[in-house]
Amino acid sequence: MSMAATNASIATSQDISIKDQLSNNATGEKRENIEADGIVILPKAEEASWQQQPSNPLRWSSTRKWTNIILIAVTNFFAQMAYTAFQPALPTIMNDLHVMSNRGSLSTLTISINILGYVFGPIFIAPVSEHVGRRTVLIISIPVLIISIVGPGASTNIAMFLVFRALGGFPTTSLNLISYAIVADLLPVEKRGLGMSIVLAGPSIGPTLGPLTGGYITQYIGWRWIFWIYTIAAGFCGSLVILIYRETYNPILERRYYTSRLNKHNNAILDNESERFPFTLPPDVKPPPSLRQACVRPFKLMLTPVVIYATFVCSIANSYLVFSLATLGTSFQKQYGFSASQSGLAYLGMTAGFTISQLTAGLLSDRYIKRKTNNGELAAKPEYRLPILMIGAVMLPAGFVVYGWGLEYQVQWIIPIIGSALISLGVMYNFMPVQMYVVDSFTIYSVSATGAVGIIRSIITTVFPLAGDPLYTSLGYGWGNTLLAFIALSSLPMAIIFCKYGEKWRLKYPPKF
Repeated sequence: MSMAATNASIATSQDISIKDQLSNNATGEKRENIEADGIVILPKAEEASWQQQPSNPLRWSSTRKWTNIILIAVTNFFAQMAYTAFQPALPTIMNDLHVMSNRGSLSTLTISINILGYVFGPIFIAPVSEHVGRRTVLIISIPVLIISIVGPGASTNIAMFLVFRALGGFPTTSLNLISYAIVADLLPVEKRGLGMSIVLAGPSIGPTLGPLTGGYITQYIGWRWIFWIYTIAAGFCGSLVILIYRETYNPILERRYYTSRLNKHNNAILDNESERFPFTLPPDVKPPPSLRQACVRPFKLMLTPVVIYATFVCSIANSYLVFSLATLGTSFQKQYGFSASQSGLAYLGMTAGFTISQLTAGLLSDRYIKRKTNNGELAAKPEYRLPILMIGAVMLPAGFVVYGWGLEYQVQWIIPIIGSALISLGVMYNFMPVQMYVVDSFTIYSVSATGAVGIIRSIITTVFPLAGDPLYTSLGYGWGNTLLAFIALSSLPMAIIFCKYGEKWRLKYPPKF
């Protein structure tokens, strides 16, 4: 709860039930404790400014802030590399696991099934992180991440391989959602673009570098070593996260601060201990109301215009990203006769596109917001994140046309690689502005909001890439990718409309919790 909300609660105390009235302080003066929404509020005379406290994450030193952000980003980076590193080895994996039929669809499924965790993960991750904090979610997620990377390497059949791949979606979506939220926790709005660029390096650049390393590992020491090596890397970084990362979620830290002050003044009587320690509830006791509300919050946010629009854009961008990651390596093997290691190198085009977008998209967004606020705007509006999305709305379809027809006519291999670079640029210039828009629109509920977007997006992303093999078989690489380009082009008019009317719709239809 922010200080403004605290003052508002005190000003309207006639509408809030008085929990305790104590008169045992040093002066014998009668004082009141007010509890609203599970947060104990000091009377105004005793209230200290939370915004000015060193424990407030927004007042941490720059070193401490960026250490937390970069640590989470690096861990997520290795997790995302492991997500696609085995792609060049898929023909070998299919042989070793004795897959004789539907090899094309099953190969694609090994990549896309990981997204299933993104469907169910936000339902649990978002409310838990907003109820007990980011750190608890990370402590649970990192061991699950290690298991999900070890499992495929130890698999003896395709079913076992797919089960562990599906399990991996839960920790990776945790790292994604929590990293976005940590940026909102630690950085003011005008600096979040750079922070988002850093944490998005994992989900964007990581999956394109994974096949590069995986191709060489497969060729020289075998495909199972892909998973052993990434287990070591992710395990090391994950251990550092558990040791170094400290809670950043403002409402929880604010509650701890006020509770500590009440304890200090002998005014900290809380009738319901479960409000303090929500995970010590006995099995027969219902969870506190705030947890129940948090569980349904992502579904309520799905009905807001911001989330509906973000879901549309992110579904296209993410589906096309996974589609490209799942088919690019095998496409170059078929059309150009590339080996496993060479097909891994084919992902360098996407890596270049993602790197350029990471370096430019966030900075352009922050610069645009700074220019608008310097020109007399009182506050930065979330809609100021959207104009750069129009760049992506043009680049994404252009990339698919170049990539598709380059493969179709087997022109010099650099041409489809350039097309893949345009695809990755277009994906990120669609995805990043919308993610920042959602985070800026629902700051303290950013995990629930990005989770709400992720639920629908992930269902579409899991299923859509399975159409890759039939699409290319029926239409070929040229017309198949041209069809995808026309669908992607639909995001351009949507971007123009939302830049013009987004603020009006956002204010007219706020979320109701």
